[in-house]
Amino acid sequence: GLVERDRPDPAELQMEVRHSIEQLRTLVDGSQAFDGTLAELLGHIRHRIDTRLRRQRIHMNWQNLADDGSTDLPVDAVAALNLQHLMFELCTNVIKHAGAVEVDVACDVSATAEGLQELVIEFSDNGQHHGITAKPGDGSRSIDRRVTALGGDYSLYFSADGSWRYRLRFPLQHLLATAPA
Repeated sequence: GLVERDRPDPAELQMEVRHSIEQLRTLVDGSQAFDGTLAELLGHIRHRIDTRLRRQRIHMNWQNLADDGSTDLPVDAVAALNLQHLMFELCTNVIKHAGAVEVDVACDVSATAEGLQELVIEFSDNGQHHGITAKPGDGSRSIDRRVTALGGDYSLYFSADGSWRYRLRFPLQHLLATAPA
């Protein structure tokens, strides 16, 4: 559609081509079953979204807070694909809607009140989500679907300055390839 316009916007066309290439990379990644640990998966996601954000001149701060060995566990291939798609969707939303110059991502494994372990990801930006209203529980269908598929939940916080912060929580047993002994 962009090419068929009388005068396509080169910047918009370039962004769409890059987005399409990222989608193809995700499809290729998904065609091969993920065979790695949670730490490896988070590293892969970090690299992919950092590369994408840097091309848009958006700086990313990434923190892995868990250092107790909990991220050395093998991840289920389907869960890995869903988590990748979810993080790429959040990244796409920042690029397309936020006008942000910085994104913060913090990943941690913590215990729930029931004593179970969960992966907690906080994803925030410093952008201005103009014209988009957010209430707790709102979100795109894609984000809702992927969080549900991972057995998790999330909260979306909308600041007065226009920035957003997602707090995503996933029970580790829904992410792991095998239950820990």
